[in-house]
Amino acid sequence: MSLPTFSPENPAQFYDLPLAPGASLTVDEDGALITRSVEPGGLRVITQNVPTARSVVLGFWVPAGSRDEDARHQGSTHYLEHLLFKGSRTRTAYDIAREFDVVGGDFNAATAKESTHYYCRVLGRDLPMAVDVLTEMLAAPTLAQADFEMERTVIIDELAMSQDDPQDVAFENFSLGLFGKTPLGEPIGGTEETVRATPLEAVREHHQRWYQPKHVVVAAAGQVDHQELCALLRQSAAKNGWDLSGLVTPEQPLRQGPAEVVESAQVIEKDVEQAQLIVGWRGLSAIDHRRDAMSLLLTILSGGMSSRLFQEVREKRGLAYTTFAFDSAYTDCGQFGLYAGCATRNLDEVEKVMLAQLEAVASGDVSESEHSLALSQLCGAVALGMEGNRSRMSRLGRSEVTHHRLRTMDQSFAALEAVSAREIQDLAGYLLAQPRVKVCVRGKE
Repeated sequence: MSLPTFSPENPAQFYDLPLAPGASLTVDEDGALITRSVEPGGLRVITQNVPTARSVVLGFWVPAGSRDEDARHQGSTHYLEHLLFKGSRTRTAYDIAREFDVVGGDFNAATAKESTHYYCRVLGRDLPMAVDVLTEMLAAPTLAQADFEMERTVIIDELAMSQDDPQDVAFENFSLGLFGKTPLGEPIGGTEETVRATPLEAVREHHQRWYQPKHVVVAAAGQVDHQELCALLRQSAAKNGWDLSGLVTPEQPLRQGPAEVVESAQVIEKDVEQAQLIVGWRGLSAIDHRRDAMSLLLTILSGGMSSRLFQEVREKRGLAYTTFAFDSAYTDCGQFGLYAGCATRNLDEVEKVMLAQLEAVASGDVSESEHSLALSQLCGAVALGMEGNRSRMSRLGRSEVTHHRLRTMDQSFAALEAVSAREIQDLAGYLLAQPRVKVCVRGKE
């Protein structure tokens, strides 16, 4: 495949990641080679070899999350995250755990609204074991009725724990306010009612639909050779019933769009000592051309102890211990908000101060020095974040499952440098013009 040419004159350039089998890509990023291939059967493999690393972080990504469930399958994604660790074709749950413990490795999984991934960290020499275990977990899980019944109880306890956390309650209700009663607005793990109602057969159907080579992305970073990893995957896939043959095009999720935003303010009373406040708006999608401006806006507002929210809310007024701006991006939309945890008596003033900071940016009150500081801080944070193989692997996996394109760090830095103060100002104004959603969790009066 021909590669696009990157130049400082075109800083937003990126590498396309086509889905067709046979597509390949090789990029040298400061001596750490990124290699990507699409194997027969549609399995996508993307790696970054870090010459000085002794370990490797391996992740299997499935581009389906809680947003991709219909009513019958609600909660299935989260169920699978639990059940795949309970046993597979040749391994019990204890066997799976012991395989990683005996080599000093660790492994885990995470469910999001638009993806799920299973990952581990081991020494490079133990990569064959890691590939074999994770492939078998995804391709040939036991999904036994007894395990299903037990994990239902565990998941319900997990949901109850979330309801005891006032910050979780605030963020879940904020998403519901922004996106309505759609899969995007509902909790990732579902509710106790939906968890109890979902049958094992529905979970098996969800697994059969999405846990196929044509959908799966394998990402790895650290001490890894791309061709060796592909050979290991082919070998393990053959043992576990994954068909890596033919020209297969992956199925794209048919996602329900979010509901129309209605401006709202919700107060939830709980037995808490500290109030939780979120004020926010519908944000940007993962592929919106303003995402670089969003990164700089977030840094100006809450990128560190010199940021506006920290200085104005905490340092100058002592109104809250924790305050920050946040952003979540999905394929077709996003959310942006301002958060603070504070005493109930300070809620009104905290809200006023937080909003004043965003309004000031929207009015053009960003000096050249503040803009320069945010850019320097953000580029430094990105570079430092890529020092870890887990971060490298996550970047590769997300590039595949979110928007099918990849930017190197140099390309990212150049794109950030190209963002003007006016673009940041316009983005802040755009956000403020959207319907506002406010959620407050506070103690009972």
